Amino acid sequence: MEKNLDQRMVKRSRKRLIISGKYFELYEYEKPIFWNFPPNKLAESVGNKKKERRVDSIIRTQNNIRRICNANEDWGERLKFITFTFEENIQDVALANEFWKKFNRGLRKRFPGTKYIVVVEFQKRGAIHYHAVFFNMPFVYGLQNELVKLFPWGFIDVKCIHHVRNTGAYISKYLTKETLDNRLYKRKGYFCSRGVRKPVLIREMESIGSIVSENFMVEFNKSIKSDMYGKITIKKGTIK
Repeated sequence: MEKNLDQRMVKRSRKRLIISGKYFELYEYEKPIFWNFPPNKLAESVGNKKKERRVDSIIRTQNNIRRICNANEDWGERLKFITFTFEENIQDVALANEFWKKFNRGLRKRFPGTKYIVVVEFQKRGAIHYHAVFFNMPFVYGLQNELVKLFPWGFIDVKCIHHVRNTGAYISKYLTKETLDNRLYKRKGYFCSRGVRKPVLIREMESIGSIVSENFMVEFNKSIKSDMYGKITIKKGTIK
């Protein structure tokens, strides 16, 4: 009975559609993909190759960052790319994140409703710093000085990135395979503020068929081979 219940929980499809704001990604698989595994089955499917799992995790994280940025780039304000660097050589992730939490509390009071995504990065000297995209930071004269008051532990560099066509691709490059640093093992390499929009994932084939239409402008079309899924066709582009 329990085995039959587990089988009913698992779902399958040959398509996967991800919509991130005005961008879409459509994946079509020769062999079906499965999801909605019971927790114990999911743990078994992960396997024991620790380093390969970390590389896969970084790739997934890069994709998540790219999609979240693209889903939030139209808040109406100029996007701001801000780097936060500690003056001290802080290498402890937990300690650095505590400072960020203090900054975030001050940010919510000074600029309520501000939406952002922030990525943890390690400098060559081992120090931690943060790259963040602020989606709806209001225009304030002397913004950098305002932020320094909220982040008195180091330095801040503010850049407007309204000229960037694909914001997600721009920011996701800051999370590379160098993030295999053991200090991020079982920790998130990025985090978001409250209210940030998330990309929409659709795997039911009937729903995908009704959504994909001539309004989807394909700008990238490629097929690859996979040992697990056979031929995978990948289409990416924008929605009119």
